[in-house]
Amino acid sequence: MRDGSESVDSNEVIQRTRRAPTVVDIQDPKYGAVGDGTVLNTAAIQAAIDDCPLRGKVLVPPGVFKTGALFLKSNMTLEIAAGATLLGSENGDDYPMDKGYTLYGYTAERRPPSLINAIDQSNHAVGTFENIRIVGKGTIDGNGWLRTVAGSIVDEIGNPLPQYRASSSAKVATDGILAKDQVAKAVAGGLALDVAYSNRRSSLITLRGVRNVYYEGFVVLNPAFHGIMNLETENVVVNGVIHKTYDANNADGIEFNTSNNVMVFNNFFDTGDDCVNFAAGFGIEAADQPPSENAWIFDNYYREGHGAVVAGSHTGAWIQHVLAEDNVLFHTDIGLRMKSTVQTGGGGRDFVFRDTAMKDASTNGFIFTLSYTQNNNAFVSAPIPAEFRDIVVQNVTIDGGSRAIQVDGFDPLTAPQNLENYPDVFNENIVFNNVFMNAVKPTKIDHLKDSVFNNVVFTNLVGGAIPWVVTNSPGLQFLGSTAPPP
Repeated sequence: MRDGSESVDSNEVIQRTRRAPTVVDIQDPKYGAVGDGTVLNTAAIQAAIDDCPLRGKVLVPPGVFKTGALFLKSNMTLEIAAGATLLGSENGDDYPMDKGYTLYGYTAERRPPSLINAIDQSNHAVGTFENIRIVGKGTIDGNGWLRTVAGSIVDEIGNPLPQYRASSSAKVATDGILAKDQVAKAVAGGLALDVAYSNRRSSLITLRGVRNVYYEGFVVLNPAFHGIMNLETENVVVNGVIHKTYDANNADGIEFNTSNNVMVFNNFFDTGDDCVNFAAGFGIEAADQPPSENAWIFDNYYREGHGAVVAGSHTGAWIQHVLAEDNVLFHTDIGLRMKSTVQTGGGGRDFVFRDTAMKDASTNGFIFTLSYTQNNNAFVSAPIPAEFRDIVVQNVTIDGGSRAIQVDGFDPLTAPQNLENYPDVFNENIVFNNVFMNAVKPTKIDHLKDSVFNNVVFTNLVGGAIPWVVTNSPGLQFLGSTAPPP
């Protein structure tokens, strides 16, 4: 019933659901966007977004459309068509700080808006926005960095991949495009170089407080900072997105920060930093925030990247209930990367990493560390130290690379003076089952307890005949075909 007396026609409902969405083309004469890669189209594209009706679609047609920061709204689709590029302006003024955001509600340092945004500066709650789709076969290019001299390489099956300059705060003036301009203007405004570098570069996409997000199909290129940022989001699907951001600094693939219910599948990652990263705040103020939780990550191909599946370094409200399976990794520095510090608090728990193949992991197959460097993050330390626990690694092969497994907890006897009040912290209940590692270096395990290694087999060990280097680690079991430590 509609008003208590009028019945609903089921055929009418079906027709409504099948009706194609209203399409708002940014090249419509009303908006007049120009796809020549030179004209700045921020006002034209934003007008199209503002005019987009409920459940409508804003279309970026073939061409190169330069723009500054854009702001989406609820119940809309942004489609970047095949042959279309949404190109970020190289001018930092096109990403106005008064439309930016802080990473957490309890942090003070502001960031500029990203190229594409859905953010409410006054509200961090899930449900501030809803039902946003970013799709298409085109490209979103952040215009952040220059390429290397070579410019690109050819991957394993003959496809070209762009190669951006690996930079730093000291080199941004020579390596950056948008990154260079944003940092220079922040420094001219009085910020220290390191602070400006850490906080005044734009990411490619930042959505905050959105319930129901769908990303599909497009290519991610060259962000000045991170790739796709999901802050306080819920019900997020990432399907078939192609990330080509190697080796731009901090160019993560996709990040979920204090987010819930996510699926990441059929994606390609060739990133300048972590590929899929989970974060949950830091310090005493994060303890009252919701965790990042409930993620399913499967059928992805990870190429370059610091870590394929990553928890931290912001772990304060916990990162939990994550299943990563049926993935393939080639050249990625680390497979499962869990990183934090004791003072950050929280940690990671209930992770399953299974049915996965890795080749040539250049740093570690697996790392669980409480000795990560927090860079410029300043916060009040958590009273309860961080830890990693209740983790299963199962049915995994590693062929070639560096160290197989690294675990380190926290020892107050060797800690800096400002951390000496924390107790010994052990990572615990980590289970490796049916893991086969060829041509890797021995493990390095410290401050791990009550954990199991079952059918963990090493062949062609590099740099020593004994795979296990274990200290300060009680309650470890070596079962099945695992050769125990001597």
